[in-house]
Amino acid sequence: MASFLDPFTAPLRIPEELKRLIADIRTMTEAVAHVPEMAAGLRAVREDVSALRGELRPLPGSIDRLGQGLQDMAKTLDEVLVNIAPMDEDLHAVETAVRAMAPRLTELRDQIDALRTDLGGLPFVRKS
Repeated sequence: MASFLDPFTAPLRIPEELKRLIADIRTMTEAVAHVPEMAAGLRAVREDVSALRGELRPLPGSIDRLGQGLQDMAKTLDEVLVNIAPMDEDLHAVETAVRAMAPRLTELRDQIDALRTDLGGLPFVRKS
C-alpha cells in the first residue's frame, strides 16, 4: 500500500536496489564468462557428430549385406536339416539294434566262457 512518505523514503531504497542490481550483473557476468567454453564444447560436439555421421554412412549397406548373408545361412541350414533327416532315422534304427544286441552279447560271452571251461581240460588248449 502506498504511503504519503514514499517520495521521501525512495532515496533510502535505492542503495538496496542498486546492490541487487549489481549482484544480478555480477551473476550475469560470471555466466557470460562460461559462454566461450560452452561454445568450444558445442563445436567439439558438432565435430564429433559430423565424424560419427561419416562413420555411419556406409553402415546401411553393411547391414543389408549382413541380412543377405544371414538369409543365405538360414537357407543352407534348412538344406542341411533336410539332408540330415534320413540319417537321423537310420541312426535311430542303428541305436535300437545296438541296444537289443547288448544282452545277446552278454549271453554269447557267457557261452564262450563255458566252452573255455569245458575245453580247458584238453591238451594244448589254454584259457585266455
